[in-house]
Amino acid sequence: WSCPSCGPRKARRLRKRLARTQPSRLITLTLKPDPSLTSVEMLRIANRAWSILWRRLRRRFGSRAVGYAKIVELTKAGTPHLHIIATVPFIAQRELSAAWARLTGSYIVDIRKVSHRRGVAGYLTSYLTKALDVPPGMRKWSAARAYVPPEPPKPREDDEVPPTASFHTAE
Repeated sequence: WSCPSCGPRKARRLRKRLARTQPSRLITLTLKPDPSLTSVEMLRIANRAWSILWRRLRRRFGSRAVGYAKIVELTKAGTPHLHIIATVPFIAQRELSAAWARLTGSYIVDIRKVSHRRGVAGYLTSYLTKALDVPPGMRKWSAARAYVPPEPPKPREDDEVPPTASFHTAE
């Protein structure tokens, strides 16, 4: 993602895929800085807490909790933020903040209704190339199963159909 030529290309491809989702909420979950923890440890805590929160939302809302896509941003100090688009019903900010605080000790949560889907994918993917790299072995982005559509297959040269030949019969 940090490669000057590959990163923007990968972000554009992901942006196109995310634009095909239909998010209803934009959620930012933040951990408070903790100098006693490494960025890897803090990111593991944040990812584990989000996983638990998502399971709770799925249990609560059932099929109305359709899915999510999450992008990790690390601050210069190494503190992770999770930027998430999700298709879920209304969740009270106070309730989400309390759950996040119970799981992580941090209460900083921002949740907004997505009223215009246009631009949400761009906002989310902007964190892919602007944020510092995630620690080795950690994912920069992830999503609920089947939420983000796959890339359409690229046509291969050998898949081209040869032009049809026309035959004239002599009478």
